[in-house]
Amino acid sequence: SGRSSPLSAKSTNGMSKEEFCAATLASFCDGAIRHYEMTGTGRFINYESLKDVSKLPVLLEDFGVFVGETELERIEQISAVYSKKRTTRGSGNIAWVEDSTEKETSATPEVRAASDQFLVSSYTKLQQLAL
Repeated sequence: SGRSSPLSAKSTNGMSKEEFCAATLASFCDGAIRHYEMTGTGRFINYESLKDVSKLPVLLEDFGVFVGETELERIEQISAVYSKKRTTRGSGNIAWVEDSTEKETSATPEVRAASDQFLVSSYTKLQQLAL
């Protein structure tokens, strides 16, 4: 992408924690984009597209992984549980609920400003490259 890292474009001295976090995330994204542009390898997958389990076999085949009906059923079962609240025995698991909108609306003005400053262009590029 030819852009410099957000962390080198502005000294980290004086950055708020929100700016530093957003710049760090942008650096990760930009590194992945540069690697993809240099090598043509890898795949960007929008989180929203993972909702449709029926598309997974095609995506996984790109990585040499082939799944059957049994594996797809298991993936569907696992994806119905909130990953950060999963227990090892399965008891007490919490059902996964879409919460992206809630998280976005609860972001502080500082988080939004830092995201706008550092992440928008990286996110836009990732969206363009995503399936």
